[in-house]
Amino acid sequence: STLKQITPGNVSKLKRAWTYDTGDVSGGFRPWEVTPLVLDGVMYFNTTGAKIVALDADKGTEIWAFELKTVTPGRFSTRGISYWPGTAATGPRIVATTSTGMMLQLDMKTGQLVKGFGKDGVLNLKAGVADQFGATAGYNLEAPPAIYKNLAIFAPASGEQGRYGMPGDPRAIDLVTGEQVWRFHSVPQPGEPNFGTWGPDGWQ
Repeated sequence: STLKQITPGNVSKLKRAWTYDTGDVSGGFRPWEVTPLVLDGVMYFNTTGAKIVALDADKGTEIWAFELKTVTPGRFSTRGISYWPGTAATGPRIVATTSTGMMLQLDMKTGQLVKGFGKDGVLNLKAGVADQFGATAGYNLEAPPAIYKNLAIFAPASGEQGRYGMPGDPRAIDLVTGEQVWRFHSVPQPGEPNFGTWGPDGWQ
């Protein structure tokens, strides 16, 4: 590392600056692998208990906390959330995905759900993609979306239940309109280049 503030000569003098208790019960089969976002002195992260929290990064005091259960079941990605600088009309936002295939946006200053995105502020990413698996089918988004301009780019965990598993296709969603911009079939479908390389029925 090129960092120079911490050296072998002073590392023993480091002290804890603050702690924050999320109130969640740790454990379970999913580890908490979140890397917090820090912007303009505020730390943002999601917790194992399906919350997104904003803290004063210097003091560790809570600014706001949003609970997923107030709008939809499930939990947030175990690997974090994303930052979208927004547009002149929207302002910056936190973009988060869930274990149940949902995407939502929060106002970074207030922690309030953005109601104009999706249905009542929650966009169902399973619609049109996982309909054949039924309403209770899992569409698990473990990793936070990558943000490019107004696009949120993501891919779900692929199915592991045989021939008719959940597709793990990468997709892009317009964060302004909530519309899908593109979808890449990781297993080529009929009429697409390289169709049949996974067998004649592999695309199913």
